[in-house]
Amino acid sequence: MTCCNGWLNDADAPMTIQEPSLYHIRKRLLNLIAPWSMLLLALSFFLYDYLLDNKLSPLQESASSSLSSAYETMARNFGDLATDIRFIAHNKAIRNATPENKQRAEHLLQDFSEASGIYDQVRWLGPDGSELVRVEMFGAQAIRIPDEQLQKKSQRYYFTSGMALKSDEIYFSPLDLNVEHGSIQIPHNPVLRAVTPIHNDQGEHNGLVVLNYKANLMLQALRNLHLPASLRLHLLNSDGYWLLSDNPKEEWGFMFKRTESRFGVRHPEGWERIAKANYGTFTDDDGLWLFTTFSPTSNQNKDDQYWKLVVNVDPAAVSALQREALATTLGVIIGLWVILFLVAIRIARADALRDSLNTQLSARSGELEHSNTLLKESLDNLMQTQDELVRAEKLSSLGMMVAGVAHELNTPIGASLVTLSSMQRQAEELKEAFARGLRRSDMNDYFTRFEQGSAIILSNLNRSAQLVHSFKQLATDRAGAERRVFSLKGLIEDMLLTTWLRIHKREHQLVTDIDAGLELDSYPGALSQVLENLVNNAMKHAFQDTPQGRVWLTAQRRDDQIAEIEVRDNGAGIPPEILPKVFDPFFTTKRNQGGTGLGLHLTHQLVTNVLGGTINISSAVGHGCVVKIELPLHAPATEERDVEQKEEEKEADTGTRDASITY
Repeated sequence: MTCCNGWLNDADAPMTIQEPSLYHIRKRLLNLIAPWSMLLLALSFFLYDYLLDNKLSPLQESASSSLSSAYETMARNFGDLATDIRFIAHNKAIRNATPENKQRAEHLLQDFSEASGIYDQVRWLGPDGSELVRVEMFGAQAIRIPDEQLQKKSQRYYFTSGMALKSDEIYFSPLDLNVEHGSIQIPHNPVLRAVTPIHNDQGEHNGLVVLNYKANLMLQALRNLHLPASLRLHLLNSDGYWLLSDNPKEEWGFMFKRTESRFGVRHPEGWERIAKANYGTFTDDDGLWLFTTFSPTSNQNKDDQYWKLVVNVDPAAVSALQREALATTLGVIIGLWVILFLVAIRIARADALRDSLNTQLSARSGELEHSNTLLKESLDNLMQTQDELVRAEKLSSLGMMVAGVAHELNTPIGASLVTLSSMQRQAEELKEAFARGLRRSDMNDYFTRFEQGSAIILSNLNRSAQLVHSFKQLATDRAGAERRVFSLKGLIEDMLLTTWLRIHKREHQLVTDIDAGLELDSYPGALSQVLENLVNNAMKHAFQDTPQGRVWLTAQRRDDQIAEIEVRDNGAGIPPEILPKVFDPFFTTKRNQGGTGLGLHLTHQLVTNVLGGTINISSAVGHGCVVKIELPLHAPATEERDVEQKEEEKEADTGTRDASITY
């Protein structure tokens, strides 16, 4: 500001102002340029990193997408393999077959082998390891091997591993090359064996199903992925040997005992990082690397097989981007230094005018301070208004929950009153029958109707008690922000009984899929408010043009620390110009219909500030909307909230000492 004002006022400066001396200009120029030059030098490093990150970002995204495609390809192939082997193991034709009566099992394996066409061998091994049925593919024809050529496989590793499996568990062998008569088959025939146990209808072990999968189909699918020219895809086994490489000579080194044909020999530091982590990204002299671990099972046993998928960005492409970033950085820094030099000269010459400019700046500072005071007052008023609206939103939600519970309680209580009235009339009839001469049939009729009526009353009162209990739990959670350990599935079931009673009366459908074992140490009141807001928001906004919409609410454990919750609908979606604003306070498209614009804003605040999680929303017009929430299983607690909770627990403990009714 000093510099600019100096330029503007030079022409109007009084002629009596003496020009600064050359010594003063040089001294001032040196004092100005020296620290700014150091700052520009430091800035150059940050600018270079920033530009390089921006230029590498498309490459990283492309590499990440390619890695995801490769992972999905393997997951799809292993998923099909698991489906096939479970189909065979559960088929009655083989479950109840015996070595003496195995014709149906033979037909099953032969028909399956011909229909699938992706297995070299399909076998049924007995509990002693003997091959009971073996079908091999020759071209497009499945041939059943005669009984006299069947072998005993009790010493093979896959038989030993398979016999240790529980029902429905699958053992996947290492991925290697097929060996025929002690020699590696030429051309190379990659094979992967899948093994699962068979149990008959009586639960007895009936041997194993073994599938020899033509793994070249999966490897060829990985080769056929459309990767950019600068990317290279590698598939490594757990020992770092190549199963898929841009150089075919490096593949299957462990089959030929070529220990030098390992990823760890060529890239020792890179392999050390890849072997220690399940996934990650790093850069070294050989370019940019992205990797992930693929395991077909989730048992986490030490014998489970896993493979490493690695994508490498060509170092030449990375170097080119580095040179571009360096050239841009040098151009910007040199340009800034030239500008700095010119500005410094001007500032040095304007030194004599500083006093008058400082006076103007002081006056301007006073004006700005006054403006800031006014802005602060406006902001305080705005925050107070926002807090009042948020409280109104919470009370409105609680009121809707109370109305829903009252409406739902009316049905069972009304039914109980009607039934009780009928039972009273029946008692009067019994008295009259007793007066005129009681018959055995009268007593039997009375007892029958009494049992029916009491069953109806008991059922309706249990229903009412369940509703009251759920409402009490939700109301306590909403009002007190209590932290406790709770089951997410149980919380949602309570909400379905109370807060969401009105949902099933609409033409739209709510579908839930909650992990029954998912427990959180968190704030159930805040979480129930979040879920209610998201579901109600979808019901209110998503299906204006959809007569029968559907909302999915799913939750699962991502790992030992994080739970993932997803609310998804098949509605109209959110326009792209509105999507970035949905969490803003007071933003609503339904203001003329009573919308406040605080529902999703409150949801965002509860997720981030109370529950300690993150919330993201994605949508496409015509394809619905997806809201993803990631929550820690153990919510962070602030000191104020802990103190409040302890006081509430103390008050609750005092208030319940005299309680005598338990729901």
